[in-house]
Amino acid sequence: MGTKLAVASSTALASKYSTAAFTPTQNRLLLAFVMSGGFPTFGEDPTVEPTASSGNGVSWIVLDTQKHPTAAHRLTCFRAMTKNSVAAAPLTLTFARQQRWCAWAIYEYDGVDATGVDGVTAIGGFSRITVTGTLLDTSFASPDKLAVGAIALDGPVTNLATGSGATVLDTQQTNVYIGGNGMLHTQERAGNTGSESLRWTWKETANAVAMAVVLNAPIIGGPPRDPNESLIRQYEPILFLHAQESFVPSDAKRYIEHCALWRAQAPFNVKDSWGGAGSPYPRSPMLAKNGIGTTMGEPGFIGDVANIVDTATEERFLELAGWKDKAEANQPVVTASSAHPYANRGEIFNRYDTEQALVDSKFWYHAEIFDSNRLRTLLLNEDAAPNLGPILESFNSPILLCYYLFFPAHEQHSMEGTCGGDTVAREVGSCGGDWACIALLLDRVDSGKPYTPEYIGLTGDQTPFTEPRGPHYFDDANRINLNVERWTPSLPATVGSHPRIHVALGSHSLGMTAGFIPGNPFPDNAQPQWCGRFDTPSLLPAPPEEPSIWEDLAIIFGKIYIGGFIGGVAAIAEYGGMGLDVVGVAVPPPTANYPAAGSGTTIKPSDIAFADQGTKVENWKSQNALMINGRRYDFIVDRRQQKWWPSDPTDQIPTGFNGRWGPRVEDDPIARRAGMRFPDFCKMFFQAINDGQNKNLL
Repeated sequence: MGTKLAVASSTALASKYSTAAFTPTQNRLLLAFVMSGGFPTFGEDPTVEPTASSGNGVSWIVLDTQKHPTAAHRLTCFRAMTKNSVAAAPLTLTFARQQRWCAWAIYEYDGVDATGVDGVTAIGGFSRITVTGTLLDTSFASPDKLAVGAIALDGPVTNLATGSGATVLDTQQTNVYIGGNGMLHTQERAGNTGSESLRWTWKETANAVAMAVVLNAPIIGGPPRDPNESLIRQYEPILFLHAQESFVPSDAKRYIEHCALWRAQAPFNVKDSWGGAGSPYPRSPMLAKNGIGTTMGEPGFIGDVANIVDTATEERFLELAGWKDKAEANQPVVTASSAHPYANRGEIFNRYDTEQALVDSKFWYHAEIFDSNRLRTLLLNEDAAPNLGPILESFNSPILLCYYLFFPAHEQHSMEGTCGGDTVAREVGSCGGDWACIALLLDRVDSGKPYTPEYIGLTGDQTPFTEPRGPHYFDDANRINLNVERWTPSLPATVGSHPRIHVALGSHSLGMTAGFIPGNPFPDNAQPQWCGRFDTPSLLPAPPEEPSIWEDLAIIFGKIYIGGFIGGVAAIAEYGGMGLDVVGVAVPPPTANYPAAGSGTTIKPSDIAFADQGTKVENWKSQNALMINGRRYDFIVDRRQQKWWPSDPTDQIPTGFNGRWGPRVEDDPIARRAGMRFPDFCKMFFQAINDGQNKNLL
């Protein structure tokens, strides 16, 4: 049972509250549950998330925070781990705005897994739920482990009771004349009691937020609980995002659960091919928004055979927020008269800005480890390039660690500066559903030694004009490039073992330095032409009747695109009788804006801090066994169980989703504005190493 350290409440109008001083015991997990309420009468924002600090060196990490969607109170849970003896000190709770009241309950737990930083390995699972009514069940099925829970209600209730097998820890109540009332109740349930979840019942209808935390027992001998997670956390990246960035890395599973799933048939860039070719308008998706299941047995399971069709004549795509036309008007429904040339990224932003479930899914990455055996299976099979075998065999015990970053939308920005803000130019390469990857190749001399990085790979622009180009490789669809460099003591810059990565505004190209840096997001043979009117040179229209006009155009293009594309010379031409009257611009190298450290949002591991992290800082929220409304969320990829990932290329019968992560759009012959498929980053990484070795650059 937990030891009570500090429990109390305050009805003072304040932005800072301090608990009584307490002395944590060494090597114990600390859990602090905090209920807070805003003051609507004076315009206080009741959704303000608190921070916690104590003067004795203990680091308090937000495990989760949740506001009730229709009430003015919030519940937050902090965790900490005391590795050393510390002096007595109060816990200070700080809010960005004044709160009307605050209550807290702080406990410490022995007999938990204390091997991780700040108690991360002590947490075996987590559940959060909100209700309005007289019953709340966390639906948390971990009956074999100790569980701790808290509920925050927005008024005094009677007959408050716990479920079977639980023990009441404490109750705190706040009563104020103006600004509402609150009640914070905590309970605990031992393992092996026969009860599968923490629950509460009460008499009067009330708005409630509850959290349940399951605790891992200590490891008795043997290896760490999850060696993959320990390695993933060791190299967890630091991201610097631009202050104007609209989209941040988010949980891909929660994105899927909010999307619609569409059927598309060839030709894919024609709206009549969506939702069943020849079907009456308006067209409908196979599964409506919020109707996709991610666990076998759920309605609309993403892994059902009908939902993963992927052939030359039929595919699937996800759609979160509809489309827009060339006038940028919203086109949410596919009708006979609607136009759908672009994904509506503004509506995607709005959903992630206003819908709590999507807001909560932000600041999340996914991670996958390819061990030596799996790498050999993937890279040495008969379909793989034959030159990858020697690369793999040159290492002792290689593993590939991939951090997958899912951005709900991609904004390329590659041609805006030279095309006068033209809509078509602005939309070149922009789409819904965007993937990026940070990949590390690690090796060790023998099984008793730790892994160390040998190479780092980042998705993003290839270097323009330099010959030879830096080591890189585009995916099979020519949508995304991956650059590879050797990991050295100075490259990349790190905080401890964590690489510092700069994320370009909009395009999410990843780099190791800040600044306005020229880069080429497209393959050399597929450069957009004429401010994006044509996706590649091969898609330019046939020459007109008058030879002199075409000869003039040939001269213009020869000057503009020699060596790829260079210069800043403008050319004006008119294709007589072909419906094209456009200013063609000699596109200079696109310049990506990689923000300086601390100038925008910094996303970092929870257990580090550094001088230039800035003031807008978010900790990664990625975790395993997070339970929300009965659904489980994990950040470590398991393709056998998680069918929203593609199957391995060597699987004889694909069972995973290989569709597009954003909508198909019209007039998009090479799928440059359609949602991306999930790339084969493993293959891209080793092909990039091969490219570098062939050029004597690696």
